[in-house]
Amino acid sequence: MKRLERKISIPLIAIEPAVKPAVGITLSKYIIVLATDHR
Repeated sequence: MKRLERKISIPLIAIEPAVKPAVGITLSKYIIVLATDHR
């Protein structure tokens, strides 16, 4: 598992600056949906 994680984390770090804003927006939307679904 550790080897696979390292393989994944290296490209993630490389593309992180470009992806981070989109991921943040997606995650916040997803969290909002989950929060509203639980009520």
